[in-house]
Amino acid sequence: GKTTTTFILKSILEETHKKVCIIGTTGIYVNDIKLDSNLTTPESSDLAKLFYDLNLKNIEYVVMEVSSIALVMNRVRNIDFKVAAFLNLTQDHLDFHKTMEEYLEAKLLIFDKLSDSEKEKKVILVNKDMDVFPKIKKKSLGYKNIEFKTLSTIDDKADYYIKVLR
Repeated sequence: GKTTTTFILKSILEETHKKVCIIGTTGIYVNDIKLDSNLTTPESSDLAKLFYDLNLKNIEYVVMEVSSIALVMNRVRNIDFKVAAFLNLTQDHLDFHKTMEEYLEAKLLIFDKLSDSEKEKKVILVNKDMDVFPKIKKKSLGYKNIEFKTLSTIDDKADYYIKVLR
């Protein structure tokens, strides 16, 4: 879900003639150039250098996969995110987090990243179809400057309802 989402967002932004970088599981893509990366979310020092280089290249948008491990290890500590998407919670990283509850708590750290700045309202888009949605929604109530949006393939009352056509 994360990788597919980053490439969809990159395509949408490029259609509006924006310069975009993707940072994620399959590597780092600056415009059409692929750079190798051995981590979904690089170390903070590598990100700092990358963002410096991206600024020199006039990159306007960075679409990142931010792993739960990166959130726990503060790899994205000083990054000013505008929008985040919480798409799923599977058993991917139980080798690191040990329990599903610990894994969920790690992923919920994204709320703290979004609330770092009081300058502007941030947005989080959450998959309403997850079993843990009520916990995520409850967590969101503590943040005044985060706009909470939902997506669903089941509930047509979600902010974004996705209907599978075939």
